[in-house]
Amino acid sequence: MFKKQTSLSLFFLFIALAGFSNSRLFTGYYINLQSDSIHCKIEFNDWNLNPKTIRVEVNSKKMEFNANDIRGFGVDGYDNYLSAKVQFHTAAISGKDVPPQFSDSVATNTFFLKILNRGFYSLYDLVFTERVFLFTQRRDSSISELLYRTSQAFKISSMSLTYSFSVFRTK
Repeated sequence: MFKKQTSLSLFFLFIALAGFSNSRLFTGYYINLQSDSIHCKIEFNDWNLNPKTIRVEVNSKKMEFNANDIRGFGVDGYDNYLSAKVQFHTAAISGKDVPPQFSDSVATNTFFLKILNRGFYSLYDLVFTERVFLFTQRRDSSISELLYRTSQAFKISSMSLTYSFSVFRTK
């Protein structure tokens, strides 16, 4: 009797969990490599970290894309992402792993960058568990990292904040 109740309880628990999964289909779009915008349903998980892949459904056909497969995507009423190949500094900026001198170690990869602001200067972010990277783009130019570096020199923490552009006020 106890085995039957336990088995039945577990069965209903799994059914309930399947019905309340974190991912849901939302209306949105993706932009293919030919720059065509395709309306679709996107499996949206309200990502805290930038997604590595997305799953879409177009006319009952399910597909999965990574950042190399499409130019970008958006979820209606939520976020828009741009697929871009970016170079970023990999050194730690806090904790015990801060280098003794400014590190110039970089990595290059293609990611889905979350679009924070579009305009003459556009701002994007890339969120990893270790840190957040910000990127800027001046209209019709390449995307570059908004660089923030730290080092431990003489047991005093020093910081370098470099902007890839300057904004001048004109009268």
